Amino acid sequence: MEKITDKIGGYMLRNDVGKGEFAQLLDLDARQFTKRVKGEIDWRLTELGKVAEIVGCSIDELVKEEE
Repeated sequence: MEKITDKIGGYMLRNDVGKGEFAQLLDLDARQFTKRVKGEIDWRLTELGKVAEIVGCSIDELVKEEE
Protein backbone atom coordinates (compact mmCIF):
# COMPACT_ATOMS: atom_id res chain seq x y z
CA MET A 1 0.00 0.00 0.00
CA GLU A 2 3.03 2.23 -0.08
CA LYS A 3 2.20 3.25 -3.66
CA ILE A 4 -1.19 4.58 -2.55
CA THR A 5 0.42 6.61 0.21
CA ASP A 6 2.97 8.02 -2.25
CA LYS A 7 0.24 9.04 -4.72
CA ILE A 8 -1.85 10.66 -1.99
CA GLY A 9 1.16 12.46 -0.51
CA GLY A 10 2.26 13.74 -3.91
CA TYR A 11 -1.21 15.03 -4.69
CA MET A 12 -1.48 16.73 -1.30
CA LEU A 13 1.89 18.46 -1.73
CA ARG A 14 1.25 19.60 -5.30
CA ASN A 15 -2.20 20.93 -4.50
CA ASP A 16 -1.59 22.19 -0.96
CA VAL A 17 -4.31 19.92 0.42
CA GLY A 18 -4.24 18.99 4.10
CA LYS A 19 -4.98 15.61 5.63
CA GLY A 20 -8.39 16.75 6.82
CA GLU A 21 -9.31 18.12 3.41
CA PHE A 22 -8.28 14.92 1.63
CA ALA A 23 -10.20 12.86 4.18
CA GLN A 24 -13.32 14.94 3.48
CA LEU A 25 -12.97 14.25 -0.24
CA LEU A 26 -13.23 10.56 0.64
CA ASP A 27 -16.09 11.05 3.13
CA LEU A 28 -13.80 9.92 5.97
CA ASP A 29 -12.81 11.64 9.17
CA ALA A 30 -9.13 12.48 9.62
CA ARG A 31 -8.58 9.58 12.02
CA GLN A 32 -10.02 6.99 9.61
CA PHE A 33 -7.94 8.45 6.79
CA THR A 34 -4.74 8.32 8.85
CA LYS A 35 -5.34 4.69 9.81
CA ARG A 36 -5.76 3.75 6.15
CA VAL A 37 -2.65 5.62 5.06
CA LYS A 38 -0.63 3.95 7.83
CA GLY A 39 -1.96 0.53 6.82
CA GLU A 40 -3.76 -0.03 10.11
CA ILE A 41 -7.09 -0.38 8.26
CA ASP A 42 -7.52 -1.73 4.74
CA TRP A 43 -8.88 0.57 2.04
CA ARG A 44 -12.33 -0.25 0.69
CA LEU A 45 -12.60 -0.63 -3.06
CA THR A 46 -14.97 2.34 -3.29
CA GLU A 47 -12.44 4.47 -1.40
CA LEU A 48 -9.65 3.39 -3.75
CA GLY A 49 -11.82 4.42 -6.68
CA LYS A 50 -12.26 7.87 -5.16
CA VAL A 51 -8.53 8.17 -4.39
CA ALA A 52 -7.66 7.22 -7.97
CA GLU A 53 -10.12 9.76 -9.35
CA ILE A 54 -8.79 12.52 -7.09
CA VAL A 55 -5.11 11.92 -7.83
CA GLY A 56 -5.74 11.35 -11.53
CA CYS A 57 -4.90 7.71 -12.17
CA SER A 58 -6.60 4.35 -12.52
CA ILE A 59 -7.14 2.01 -9.57
CA ASP A 60 -4.68 -0.37 -11.23
CA GLU A 61 -1.99 2.32 -11.34
CA LEU A 62 -2.76 3.20 -7.75
CA VAL A 63 -2.26 -0.30 -6.35
CA LYS A 64 0.22 -1.83 -8.78
CA GLU A 65 3.51 -2.66 -7.11
CA GLU A 66 6.73 -1.46 -8.72
CA GLU A 67 8.62 -4.20 -10.55
